Amino acid sequence: MDRKILEKMMAKAKRKIDFRDSLRVNDNYIKWLEKFTSKNGGFDTLVLTYNGDKYSEEERDNIEQIETLYEVISEFAEKNYITPVNTELGNYYPIKHNDNYFYVGADWGQGASFYCTRLEDAEESALNYIDVIHNIKLPETMRKEARLEELSRIIDSLFYDDNLPVDVIENQTNEAFQKIRNKEQ
Repeated sequence: MDRKILEKMMAKAKRKIDFRDSLRVNDNYIKWLEKFTSKNGGFDTLVLTYNGDKYSEEERDNIEQIETLYEVISEFAEKNYITPVNTELGNYYPIKHNDNYFYVGADWGQGASFYCTRLEDAEESALNYIDVIHNIKLPETMRKEARLEELSRIIDSLFYDDNLPVDVIENQTNEAFQKIRNKEQ
């Protein structure tokens, strides 16, 4: 691999790590996001490809970092059993900070594009930005984990105490999952 390409990749990875760390210790990015989207409504990373010269270096850097914020939100959501809102091309998460609401998402077409859209109205299901950047385990998550443990104990009991074959348990649970999937469609 070309040395310059490797150096660029390493510099980008370091910027991403530094940005993640900065999210936890200061509110510079969310303040920028609030200010920038109040003027522009939103943005996506494709603007850098087609109109990058329209923005200052700081704006370009911050627009580029929406991908990292999306990753941070996605990790938080996965930890807390929260599914993104699916779209035709990708998905997004609603987030809030103070009285500001945003969709932070990703679209996958011919390539990946990450975006932030400012919302005019409150979004009831919005994730709290502070919880997200500190990767907090939500109280609701602990309740869900307890329920999953309960399910695991029931399955163990069916196998060990009631001597039901694994295939029977698996078929029954698969049937229940299929009913759920059919209702979702």
